[in-house]
Amino acid sequence: MRKLTIRYKPDNKGWWFTSVKELKGCHTQGKTLEQARSRIEEALALFLEDLSQVELIDEVVLPKHERELVSSYLSIQTELEKKRQELQVLSRQAAHSLNQGLKISLRDTGQLMHLSHQRVNQLLKETPPK
Repeated sequence: MRKLTIRYKPDNKGWWFTSVKELKGCHTQGKTLEQARSRIEEALALFLEDLSQVELIDEVVLPKHERELVSSYLSIQTELEKKRQELQVLSRQAAHSLNQGLKISLRDTGQLMHLSHQRVNQLLKETPPK
C-alpha cells in the first residue's frame, strides 16, 4: 500500500494550507482541519485512480513554540489520564476498606475521603478492586 503524507500548515488568516508531500501540485486549503482533509481527498482523486490503495498520513506543521506547547499539553493529558485511573482504583479500595472493613458509615467515609456520601455509595456498588 502506498503511503502519502498530508501536510497541514496554518496561514496568517486562520486557514490551513494543505498539500501532499509526495505529489507536486496537489494542494488545497480549508478553514478547519476537517475541511482541509476533505478537500485534499478531493484533490487526490484527480491525481490517483483508487484512493482505497493509499494510506494517508497526517502531518500538522506548526511553529516551534506552538508545537512544543501542544506536545507538553498532550504529555500532561496522558499523565493525567493515568492518574485518574489510579485515583479510581484507590477510591474504590478506600471506600470498601473504610465502609466494609472498618464499618465506618457512608457519611463519615465520605468526609474522610472528601466525597459526598452518595459518591461513596456509588463506589461501593462498583466491583472492589484487588
